[in-house]
Amino acid sequence: MNRRYSIIILCILLPLLFLGCQSYTASKGRAEIAPIPSVIEEKTITKYSVIQEMQAQQEEQKRAALALEQQAERDARLVLLTAREQELQDSLETLKSRLATVTEENQQLLDTLTAITVEKEEIALGKELSAQESAERMLDLQSQNALLSNEILELQGSLEKLKSNLATVTEEKQQLLETLTAITVEKEEIALGKELSAQESAERLLALQSQNALLNNEIFELQSLIEENKALQEEQKEQRLRIEREQEQERAEQERKALAAWQELTNEYEALQVETRMLKAQLEEKTLTIQEKVRLEMERSEEAKRVEQQRLARAQAQEAEAKRIEAEEEAKRLAREKEWRQIPPLDQITYPRRYKTEKPTTLANDGEKLHALMLPLDDIPWKDRKIVMEVHTSIRDLEIPVIFVTGHMENVIALVKEMRSNAVLFSTGAIITSFPIKEISNFGTVIQYQKDTTLRLMLANLPEYQVVRQFVEGKDWQATQKSITADRLTLLKEILGEGELTAATLMGASLYEPSYRDWNTFSPVGYRQIDYLWPLSDFLESEGFYDTYRLTHFSEATNAGNTLIAPEWGERVDYLYSRKILPLSSTLLTIGGESAPDESGISRFGVLGTFLVP
Repeated sequence: MNRRYSIIILCILLPLLFLGCQSYTASKGRAEIAPIPSVIEEKTITKYSVIQEMQAQQEEQKRAALALEQQAERDARLVLLTAREQELQDSLETLKSRLATVTEENQQLLDTLTAITVEKEEIALGKELSAQESAERMLDLQSQNALLSNEILELQGSLEKLKSNLATVTEEKQQLLETLTAITVEKEEIALGKELSAQESAERLLALQSQNALLNNEIFELQSLIEENKALQEEQKEQRLRIEREQEQERAEQERKALAAWQELTNEYEALQVETRMLKAQLEEKTLTIQEKVRLEMERSEEAKRVEQQRLARAQAQEAEAKRIEAEEEAKRLAREKEWRQIPPLDQITYPRRYKTEKPTTLANDGEKLHALMLPLDDIPWKDRKIVMEVHTSIRDLEIPVIFVTGHMENVIALVKEMRSNAVLFSTGAIITSFPIKEISNFGTVIQYQKDTTLRLMLANLPEYQVVRQFVEGKDWQATQKSITADRLTLLKEILGEGELTAATLMGASLYEPSYRDWNTFSPVGYRQIDYLWPLSDFLESEGFYDTYRLTHFSEATNAGNTLIAPEWGERVDYLYSRKILPLSSTLLTIGGESAPDESGISRFGVLGTFLVP
């Protein structure tokens, strides 16, 4: 502030000192002026010319005074501009100080970010901070960085304003210089004067020589003053030019320094921007790293939850499935018990007895072939429960719609219960079928085969062991066979008597007697090489029944078809007979554990046949 007052006082004193010096110089020159020669040979002075010259000098003095006033104003304005320039320099110094403070704050922020980076690296090595504290620190740093960026932008704006002010001062100085130059030219033109023609000057000089002699001294004095004034003006001009050159040099130096300072500030600002971007990039990288860790941790947690939910869902599903299976098993058990209650104990059962289940019945399609199975079971009750499951398993996949079952009734009933199919129990065994049952008799049933076609099913089981035992012992087995044949034929006739000769009939029979067609002189088996007429097979043929297996195979020599095999012999004693039905094919069938030799070495096999029902 004191410096500004000193500049203003100096601006006031300089014009006063200049005017004082000029007055002193004029008075001193006036005293030292030499007398004017009495005769001026080359110039004629008249009264008019002298008056005009005096008027011109007065006008010139006025213009000089006005020029001095203007010069004083310009000097004062120059002082003010200098003061303003000094203020701008002071502002520039303040701006530099502020920029240094901002640089220091930015360095502190960089140190803080470096410390945070070190802390984050320590976190990566195991010295963990909570995610919340790290996030708060990052938010604080980001806010500080944003404030610093705003301050840098403000400083940049201030720097641009300062540059604009400097340009304005430079322009004003240039205008002042041009004004001073114009004034100098004007003064030079005034000094040179407005030339008059030589003739007018001579006339004026001749007219004034006689009348104004006294004025010569004053004119000479005024001329001297004019010359002195011109010299002073030249000196002032040179001084002003020198001052202007010095000021121009000083201004150029100041502008150079300002530009250098501005360039330095720009470089520092750009460096700060680069450092800020680097710090932002590092901060973003660290933030992304922490966010990635948090995301991975959340994903692992969600994955663990999802796995646990899946495990619980599977456990629940398994539990529900187990409950469902248990419920189904319980329902099946209850259904089995309900079904089984249809069959009383063996000593209380009466025949024939129908056995109904939940399985639906079906009808054959037109042209469909009929599959039937003759299934002989053991005549001795099974000791092992697994045998019935093995027998069921061996035939379950065949889905045969008609099955004839013979053997001990405990075994027959056990298989019927295990298969859980619609059936009819007889004293000779059981008939299991998926066709609708129309009628039931003592030894057979009538089924609805197709919409307009019925089929009679018959079952014969005639166990007999005397002939086999005597055959094995080498006794007269033929006499025994003839003695028991009458009763066996009576039973067989009773069974056949339930059906009509014209009805399509299919019969499953366990006759415990070979077919007479297997015994002849061409048989490969030695004991069969006799023409022995077994009566039961002969009787069935006479009643119009076909032996399915023998009819569908080439010869007894190549296809024996034994259904009962003992250690000493093997014979075909189980048959599928048909009447009014065409046999197409037949084969022997292994029936689970029954086909494996028992304690006595006996094995049983079933007969599977295919028929065409007209």
